[in-house]
Amino acid sequence: MEKSATWSIAVIDPQGNWSSLELPDGLNWIFGINDILFLADDDIWLTSYEGLTHYDGKTWSTNKLLINGKQLAINSQGKIYVLASKRIYIVENGNVSEFTPTNSPLSDLEATSGLGIDANDNLWIASFDWSGNSKIQKVDTDEKWTTFDHTNHPSIDQPVGEFHFDNNGNTWISAKVGAIKFDGENFTNPIKENISNLENYKASSIESDSEGRMYFAHQYG
Repeated sequence: MEKSATWSIAVIDPQGNWSSLELPDGLNWIFGINDILFLADDDIWLTSYEGLTHYDGKTWSTNKLLINGKQLAINSQGKIYVLASKRIYIVENGNVSEFTPTNSPLSDLEATSGLGIDANDNLWIASFDWSGNSKIQKVDTDEKWTTFDHTNHPSIDQPVGEFHFDNNGNTWISAKVGAIKFDGENFTNPIKENISNLENYKASSIESDSEGRMYFAHQYG
C-alpha cells in the first residue's frame, strides 16, 4: 500500500487560507499522528507510535526513545508532558525525564488514558484496566501525588482523554458512560445521573464557555 496524498499537516490561517506542512518520511504514516502541540511556527511537537517529533521551523527531528506517545500537554513554565503506556515523559529545556510506576506513584493499571494541566500547573493523569479498576491522579508543582480511585469514588469509571478545567474550578474528563466531574471535594457524573433524559450518553470531548455552559461531543455531533 502506498500513500495516496502528501504526508503533511493541514494548516489554515486566520484569513481562511489553507496550506500544508510536510512531515518527515521517517514517520510511519500508517499509524498516523496521535497529538499535535503548536507553540510557534518554529516550535511544533507531534506524538506518534514511533516517538516524539519536533519541528524547529526548518527540519524535523524524532526522539525514537519516546515511543508510543499519545497526548501532549504543556505547563506555564514550558515543561512538556507526553502521555505514553504506563509512563509520562517530561521534556524540559531539551532534557527528558519520566514518571513510571517504578520511580513514582504513577498507576500501573493497564491503560494510561488521560492527561491534563490545570491553571495552577497541577498535572492530572487518568488510568484504568478492564477489570473495573480506575484512577485519577493529581501531581502538584512540588511533585506531591494525590490518588483517587474507583473504590472510594465510584464515579471514576474508565476515565479517558484530555482533562478539561472549567471557569468554576471543576475538573472534567470523559468516562465509560458520561463525564466525570470533580469539584475539589466530590466526584460525580452529571450525564450518567441524568441518563434517562438523554438520547446519547457518550462524551468524547468536553468544552465550556465563559458563562459556565458545558458542551459534550458524541458520535452524533
